[in-house]
Amino acid sequence: SIVIGQILLLCQILLFSIETMAYDMLDAINNGKDSWKVKVRVIRLWDAINLNNNELISLDMILLDEHGTMIHAKVIKHMVNKFRPLIQEGLVYMIANFKVTSAMNFRPVEGDKIINFLHTTKIQEIKGLKNIRIAEQSFMFCSVEVLSTRDGQRMYLSGMIVFV
Repeated sequence: SIVIGQILLLCQILLFSIETMAYDMLDAINNGKDSWKVKVRVIRLWDAINLNNNELISLDMILLDEHGTMIHAKVIKHMVNKFRPLIQEGLVYMIANFKVTSAMNFRPVEGDKIINFLHTTKIQEIKGLKNIRIAEQSFMFCSVEVLSTRDGQRMYLSGMIVFV
């Protein structure tokens, strides 16, 4: 009984230490180092597929932090089996040790950076926290005029919601 109490106390301490760890906001990260640490919610998760041969390119996701900043992140093909079991859409994670590079074509969010997972990337789900201040969803609305300028371009992946 005393041992169980000590184990429960240790678990609470570990959970508290994860919750209070210093971390960076998504708008502050850059390509200056690989030792970033962010607390984010995975709001979208999908397989990027090469439509010419149906081969997996990467596991892609959109991450959201407590300031409402979104960023595209990806796990390249040869590391997908390592990370896929650790990531679930909708959950909050502490992610550390990743590379930040310039975003290229096919941007699912408006931003000029992308997070690339490395072999050394660490990801830990943050469980049981009642005070997680990260929204469950986020959207970037734009006008019909902006949408029409994106027609046929390959930079931003945009969609439209129509109410009838």
